[in-house]
Amino acid sequence: MHNEDLKDCPFCGCTPYFSGDVSDWQGDGRYVQLTIGCCVSMTESIIWRKARDMSPASREKELRERLTKRWNTRFIDEI
Repeated sequence: MHNEDLKDCPFCGCTPYFSGDVSDWQGDGRYVQLTIGCCVSMTESIIWRKARDMSPASREKELRERLTKRWNTRFIDEI
């Protein structure tokens, strides 16, 4: 997933970016995580029981897809 698949930040209008290392275990080896952010951020993670059976590339693909979907979802208040 490339940044062009992402909508601009709803608050500042800048392009968000991904950060994190899905090959690096967090929290004493309990999960891997990836973050997307700009002036606000969102984080998604995969628990170690699932992540240990995945390649780093498949972990990153899944987390980027989940974060992109969440990031691109905008709340619309209809009257």
